[in-house]
Amino acid sequence: MKKKIDLMAVMANLILAVLFAVGLAMNFAVPVWLTVSVLTVMSFALRTEAGSAFEGLQKEIWTSQLIEKLHRPTDFWTDGEDWSNDVENDKINFAIEGSSPGSEINRTTYPIPVEELTETPGQVELDSFSTNSTVVKDAVAVELSYNKMESELLRHRKKIREDYGVRGIWGITPDANTVDTPIIATTGATRNASGFTSLTDNNLLSLGELADSLDWTAEGRVLSLTDEMYWDLKANSEIFKKQLELLAAGKIGAELISVHGWGIKRRPNYVRSYVYDNLGTIERTPFGITPVAGTHFPVSLAYLEKDSFVYADGTTKMYDKVDDVDYQGTLVNFSHRGLVRLKQQARMMALFNDNI
Repeated sequence: MKKKIDLMAVMANLILAVLFAVGLAMNFAVPVWLTVSVLTVMSFALRTEAGSAFEGLQKEIWTSQLIEKLHRPTDFWTDGEDWSNDVENDKINFAIEGSSPGSEINRTTYPIPVEELTETPGQVELDSFSTNSTVVKDAVAVELSYNKMESELLRHRKKIREDYGVRGIWGITPDANTVDTPIIATTGATRNASGFTSLTDNNLLSLGELADSLDWTAEGRVLSLTDEMYWDLKANSEIFKKQLELLAAGKIGAELISVHGWGIKRRPNYVRSYVYDNLGTIERTPFGITPVAGTHFPVSLAYLEKDSFVYADGTTKMYDKVDDVDYQGTLVNFSHRGLVRLKQQARMMALFNDNI
């Protein structure tokens, strides 16, 4: 049976040794050097001892590199306000603003009326995004190489990012077509033989008029397009096509193309949210539903950058099973807590391709 080092006993002896050295007026560098040397040996010895305190990988290195590139400038949720600093225990505490105070131009009314402004407190728990386990061969060597670790982390990060986007786009889609949250159908000619109406310049102009009527600011208006509507606009809008030609290889990235006052972004095809006709009212579909062609319609979203919605990140954890006998490697998986949600419904609109 292998002997294990008693960490507490060793630490206690080290502390006593240092105190003893100080009491004897020894050169303090000697006990410090001894302490560092012994702890270094302990770290190596304990790490190789099964069941020891130092067993496993240095998880903080892996998780730090995982989240380093989690959010990209082209991801739609980065258009939201970052509330990560307000997260405590993977929950956000927030206040919903009430009405603004009254005012008077060229005031003649005195004393000035006093109004009590109210805020509605709220709390929301972050979603959990968890990956399945993968096998890492020679994990300790991988841990010492940034590139090797990046190769292992890439797939986990990609999957977390995908789930973040899928859950997030659903979370900021309007609940239903209302005066404050219009969900409107495109009105262009049908796209090929699909039977679906296409997106046109006139639809963007109408969307701008709706935004004006809802007191949206002119600055920061963004339209996040589905693949279908991206190609609609490319086919139907000369303004859009000309601006695309000015960008290298016609690529939309962090730089926005502006069409009729809307900054245009294109979402990955897997990041979709849907609406459907519920007895005459267009509503958002439940999360996770399998869409039915002709019944559920993917939506493009119109919003105000840094105003319509928020996103937040919480804890990131790595789980590992070192030297698994069945897989002859180290099993690793990750969980990340995060959230994308509306600040208020009245700052979001949606477009969908109708079938006629």
